[in-house]
Amino acid sequence: MAERTARRIYRNPALYTVGIGYFLVQAALSPIAIVLPSMGRTFEMGMAAAGWVQSAFLLSLTALMLPAGRLGDFLGHRRIFAYGIGLLGLATVAAPLAPSFGWLVALRFLQGIGGAMATGTSLAVVAQEFPAAHLGRCMGIVNMMSSAGAVTSLLVTGLLVDRMGWRAAFVVLVPVGVLGMAAVGPFWRSRPSVAQVPVDLPGLVLLALAVLGLYLTVSPVSAAGLSEAFQPVMGTLTLAAGGALLWWERRVPIPIFDVGQLRRAGFATGLGAHCIYHMSMMVNIFSIPFFVERALGLPAVWAAGALLPMQILTSAMGLGGGWLYDRVRSPWLATAALAGVCVTFFALGFLAPSLSWGGLAAVLAVVGTCGGLFMSTNNPAIMASAGPGLHGFASGMLETLRQLGHGFAVPILTASVASAVGAPGRDAAFLGGYGTAMLVMGSILFTGVLLSATRRPAPGEAPAESPAPALAAR
Repeated sequence: MAERTARRIYRNPALYTVGIGYFLVQAALSPIAIVLPSMGRTFEMGMAAAGWVQSAFLLSLTALMLPAGRLGDFLGHRRIFAYGIGLLGLATVAAPLAPSFGWLVALRFLQGIGGAMATGTSLAVVAQEFPAAHLGRCMGIVNMMSSAGAVTSLLVTGLLVDRMGWRAAFVVLVPVGVLGMAAVGPFWRSRPSVAQVPVDLPGLVLLALAVLGLYLTVSPVSAAGLSEAFQPVMGTLTLAAGGALLWWERRVPIPIFDVGQLRRAGFATGLGAHCIYHMSMMVNIFSIPFFVERALGLPAVWAAGALLPMQILTSAMGLGGGWLYDRVRSPWLATAALAGVCVTFFALGFLAPSLSWGGLAAVLAVVGTCGGLFMSTNNPAIMASAGPGLHGFASGMLETLRQLGHGFAVPILTASVASAVGAPGRDAAFLGGYGTAMLVMGSILFTGVLLSATRRPAPGEAPAESPAPALAAR
């Protein structure tokens, strides 16, 4: 009976519809860096200006994921997800036909909005669509499709960019965009009976402004070609938007962002560990190419050879870790996995001067294994600890903190990036900076391990299986 139930669950098209959405968002995000030189030549502009094709997507995506997830708590997660996939798919199909750079940036902005609506509600759809006993494996499948989107788009774009130029990064997405719009058909027809209450629109706007301001403050996207005062000013405006949000939310009966919800057992600590983990992933992805060239004296392709197994193992452990989570349901799984990632960063910091390419690849393989296990056990636990009517809030928080974690990693990278210039070859200054950056990140990861270790399952922790949760009262 249990086996028959499992087969029915894994054949449910809703699971793969959500997976396609994740695939499309990651595929739209990953390969743009490859085509920026071609784009700059086509539109006769510098790299900083061409980079706005990526920035437009990232800014709208990051700012709106949490508001979109929370809006799903009010209007139905499947409905918001369907609107997001529809917008993302249409913008994806139109992007290769953009007649000018301005049109391309506008379409990328729309892609980001659609992607925010889809990713902000995706995990909420999974948490409500499938039984609690299979949540880990279902989320593992979705995460595997997300990783597949990043890897596939990079590989295919790399093969086509010489023939098609910048359009290669967008043409490869068209079939997936069309497939997504077709697969989401049943979501369009579903109309879950959510509680009919007024949506706090001012709260939604203030929340989006606060998240956007925070991202602009910590991300290098915001600083390209702008005044040095830009980020301090953005930090001040972010504090103002955050303060206004907290002031306003205390005056509405059902707030968009209720700080009290972060006190739920295991919720805030799991989110903190999640953000720190994604900081460490960006540190690795950004710094390893420099290490391979500056410390090992090898061509850039060797960096891809070291990083690819890590990404494959991260993806593969999504399903294996999800299965383990469903069987064990112990909060210590995520803690032990994050501790494994922490140890590898300390190893990179102490062993950097003597590390060979093979040793680096082996350490990164451990990072991928432990990282995949952490995500596949921590994320379902966070979704399960969200209260009634808050699955969209939890889903949006997870995706927003993923992006913010990438931005927070930038100051940590400064030590290694600042010295990563000159000809390839072992460079003592670079190795010192790289080792320091890894040790700093290892210390931050240790803080994440402590946060994860304090997590305890909430009483009766399990995601609601009803397709239409009641909204949580304040």
